[in-house]
Amino acid sequence: MKFVVVETEKMIDEFLNGVNAAFKARSGDSIPYEPLEKEKITQDNIENFCLIDESNKMIGGLSLKTANEKGKTGLISHVWVHPDEQHRGIGKKLLENTEKYCVDNGYASMTLGVSNIYKPAYNLYKNYGFKKYKIYANVPNTYYFVGMIKYLEAKENSFARSINYIISKIKFSLLFKKDSTPNLLHKIIFRKG
Repeated sequence: MKFVVVETEKMIDEFLNGVNAAFKARSGDSIPYEPLEKEKITQDNIENFCLIDESNKMIGGLSLKTANEKGKTGLISHVWVHPDEQHRGIGKKLLENTEKYCVDNGYASMTLGVSNIYKPAYNLYKNYGFKKYKIYANVPNTYYFVGMIKYLEAKENSFARSINYIISKIKFSLLFKKDSTPNLLHKIIFRKG
């Protein structure tokens, strides 16, 4: 397998088809499917990477956005593995190659967000060394997102990470019900003008 940058228009289209096929396959009643639009992966500050198999077929990929949040951070999104290739370690290979790219390019950490109910992805990231650092956003009556981080260069301040996670969990519990529906406080604070 080769880990390559998605550069050409043909590759971008193949990447988009792959991510949408993977997201559609994993969707259901609790995780709705919304097709990813090309504009989301072709912004100036986003690089897309993919794994190419021996037959030159794109079998997985992800997007990486660079941010400077307390050091250079790689924000990982749109992680996908082709439905026919799942449970073969492709997701782990994507993370390994992305980590190598980030280390080689001076990133201090990698972050990502995953829905709390999408257990295969959550477990992949957790087993790869990502740790929870915040809870954010929600889809009413369904799920919320867990922000996860993996430190590369910088020494992790696990106390600070734990405190930030607890604060985000408290804020989330004050604003949302258990089913992630906005509660009265949320409606007051974020009421539409």
